[in-house]
Amino acid sequence: MVYNMVKRLEVEKENETYICKPYLTMSEEDGHAKEQNAREFKELQDIRRHKNMKPHRYLVDHFSHLECSKHW
Repeated sequence: MVYNMVKRLEVEKENETYICKPYLTMSEEDGHAKEQNAREFKELQDIRRHKNMKPHRYLVDHFSHLECSKHW
């Protein structure tokens, strides 16, 4: 039991050291989300724009009925 308790305390201490150290510097923290926000905004615009668009239609689909008999 003592061994398990010591092991858990060591893990807890290691977790505390990771939490205490910031991952980003202050300069990185200022603009780290700008690019992500711009990308998400562009994706949202694309979704809104394409939501009301009709599916693409091709000439092959329109004129396929003309090819019912190809023999000469």
